[in-house]
Amino acid sequence: MARFFKPVKEDFAGADIPLDLIEGLARLSDDCVVFIGPRAERQADIVVFSKWVVHVIEVKDKRGTITVDENDEWWLDGEPIENLFAGRKESPTVQAQNTARAFERFLRKIYDKRGKTFRGKTYPYVLIPHASPETRSNLARWRSERKGGWVQVATSVEELLTLMRRKDQAAAESVDFCFEPGDIQYIAHHLRMVPTEEVYGVRIQPGTQTPPFTESSTPRTPESPTARDEGGTVRASAGPPKRSADRFLWFAIGAMLILLCCFGLGLLLLTWGVGGVYLRLARESLGISATPAVFQPSPVWVTATKTSQLSPTPAQEPTVPPYTASPPPQTQVNTPEPTLAPAASPVPFSSSIAGEWSAQKNGLVLTVEKIEFLGGRFRVWMRAVNHTDDRIVLPLFKNFFVVDNLGNQYEADSFSSTFPSDVAPGAIARGYAEIPKAIHPEATSVKVMFVQVFGSLRFPYGTSIVVENIPLR
Repeated sequence: MARFFKPVKEDFAGADIPLDLIEGLARLSDDCVVFIGPRAERQADIVVFSKWVVHVIEVKDKRGTITVDENDEWWLDGEPIENLFAGRKESPTVQAQNTARAFERFLRKIYDKRGKTFRGKTYPYVLIPHASPETRSNLARWRSERKGGWVQVATSVEELLTLMRRKDQAAAESVDFCFEPGDIQYIAHHLRMVPTEEVYGVRIQPGTQTPPFTESSTPRTPESPTARDEGGTVRASAGPPKRSADRFLWFAIGAMLILLCCFGLGLLLLTWGVGGVYLRLARESLGISATPAVFQPSPVWVTATKTSQLSPTPAQEPTVPPYTASPPPQTQVNTPEPTLAPAASPVPFSSSIAGEWSAQKNGLVLTVEKIEFLGGRFRVWMRAVNHTDDRIVLPLFKNFFVVDNLGNQYEADSFSSTFPSDVAPGAIARGYAEIPKAIHPEATSVKVMFVQVFGSLRFPYGTSIVVENIPLR
């Protein structure tokens, strides 16, 4: 599942971003990072970082009929579709192109500051996620006449994801560059972006469809069985997949497996029955009783003379041989078994550890008030005090860690936690971080940390806060 970031102040223009697009982007691999509404000279609707490519997406959720004239001007039911920037009117393709160039300039500056060189690819897209059949037909004809271009135009979410996949595959073979996790964090800090697990108050959940970055994903328009190449040219295809034939094939395979299982079970029962009959006849012919005899161990008598051991049969009681002395009484020496010292075990945890362990950094005071053990999980109760004049953001997702003295790492389940991520200026925030994993039984202490503090300019990139030496017993 891809990771998502949003602006600290949530000032992104999100009216045109549909939730099915968010769900589609959530299906990207774990290497992908999605920025919602980043602003670098210009504001982009969505920017997706893959390993080698930056995808800049301009979303136009228009439900009417879109046409494009010979001057590349876009019209929706006779009304122009244009963006006004710096006093100039831009069509959707020009807007996407200019936004991508601005974002690429920003990335080059960021990498220059870090003493590195940005050599990745940047591609702009225009997405009409719910295009009507007339719009698809008009844009297909326009793309065919236009014969390619830097800006890709997609008329559905699946087509957009497929175009992105093609660009990623081409870049993987030709680009000597890849994004590193530290690069993405540095870019997010300069754009004042923070991790998020929801958009418009809705939790981000990956869809159940086929992941877009696989060969099985092929763009198809509903009105005709055609697909388009990277330049937008319509090319013939073999048509939609024959689902009925596939279903019949799977049905036949399933029926055959069921018949084989039934045949094997019947053969097993038949073999067991015939074998039982033959075994019974063999026992009767040999005079062997069907009831097994119970074995009883025979006692052994030991005498002081050099006589052999007498092992009477089960049907007779042991007797003393005639003309010999009675067997001497047996002397039984009870040797006490050595007792083993119990293995050393760690002192068990109490139900909770309460106290106050604090750390402060640039006006932020973080205090651990209690650690509560709940069987296979535990909770870290915390208090954050913001003494700055700006909001502080402490997200739990991929930012909060507990590390014990043995070096084991524990991460929080942000969906089950109550610790708020935002702390207003002068406010006190309380809650717990839910850790869905039992702490190691031999650990004696832990430290609690946020690896990055967001929101306020007092906390530049790489600023963390750590509460150390919290005893567990």
